[in-house]
Amino acid sequence: MNHASKIFPQFYQTMAKVKFTEPLKFLNVVGVNPLNYSNFSLFRRVVSLGLFLVVIILGLLELLLHFDGLETCSRASEAMIVQYQLIIKIAILLKHKKDLVVLIDQTKKFWPLDKFGQQAKLERPHRLLKTFFFVYKTIMFLMTVQYILRKFVSKSNKPLAISYGEKQGLSPEVDHLYFVLHSTTTFVILYAVTGFDGLFFYLIGHVLTELKLVEISYRLSHNRKDKFLETIQHHASVLRFVKKLNKIYSQVLLNQHMSCLFGICFGLFLVSKDGIPPDLGHITKYVPYVISFITQTFTFCFIGSLLISWSLQVPDAIFYNGWSKHHAYKYKTEKIIAIIRGQRAARLTLGGFGDLNLESFNLVVKNAFSFFTFVNAMNEK
Repeated sequence: MNHASKIFPQFYQTMAKVKFTEPLKFLNVVGVNPLNYSNFSLFRRVVSLGLFLVVIILGLLELLLHFDGLETCSRASEAMIVQYQLIIKIAILLKHKKDLVVLIDQTKKFWPLDKFGQQAKLERPHRLLKTFFFVYKTIMFLMTVQYILRKFVSKSNKPLAISYGEKQGLSPEVDHLYFVLHSTTTFVILYAVTGFDGLFFYLIGHVLTELKLVEISYRLSHNRKDKFLETIQHHASVLRFVKKLNKIYSQVLLNQHMSCLFGICFGLFLVSKDGIPPDLGHITKYVPYVISFITQTFTFCFIGSLLISWSLQVPDAIFYNGWSKHHAYKYKTEKIIAIIRGQRAARLTLGGFGDLNLESFNLVVKNAFSFFTFVNAMNEK
């Protein structure tokens, strides 16, 4: 049991639902676990963020003082888009640290999966979520290792990420120093991103099964006003939970969409800049880079669409209840209010500019390819 679980044991109870210990342990490694206030956690945070900032500053110095056209931009785009994403995520995590603790605490008030005797059915989304997160963190680890080992495979005289002084040439000692620094920072990014995204996935997983429980409760409480009113109140609390979650993650989702758009565009440009078809080196170096941004965008957009879809299924449980039966017309005012409330879908937004759904994924990919065409045409001129 880790230090955070000793301090906050109430958050780590065994349950059929996914446990927040899995993503939180990644955040705990780099000292940004919102449940851990220890001095050692603060020390880890200072060291991790300090190394990360050093790499960013070195890259910016090279970009500003030794700018040399396309090559410098190509080197910068490889690392700085991911760095930008992490800056936003850590900033939001630190800003809303208390809000996240409150949300995690509120999940304890969610109904158990066996409340209506359908635990096996409702456990399936959580089992799938556990499997998905295992695959997600495995892919993240493999991409991290691939990024570091590329230095040995390509035998490049450049450090892993853009660094100050590389245009003027680096001594072997400085190159080795950068390799250690960049490798360490890459693992900081791995743990921080995996933990942050995993916490988001698990919070949404709790919301989705709660919406299913509300739907089942509406179907079973047509003849019992007290249970029906209890379900209305619980449904309202779940919708408020989603609004609070959206308040925390909305800006992250917007910045992630924008950065993925540029990441896909520059990745395609780097693949094709030395000619089509690209050689094996360009394929192995940049195609995973492009695929990672596309996959990242699709994953979050799919989750957003799933949230909207499942929330809109809730009022159907009230409406399709056999109106030919006499009891269907009992407390109809409450039923109408519940239906109207359920027709406003629970949703996550992109900074308030649009909804997170598969349509926003199509928009990102479409604009990325359009921007790539423009950049490619400008380069050819």
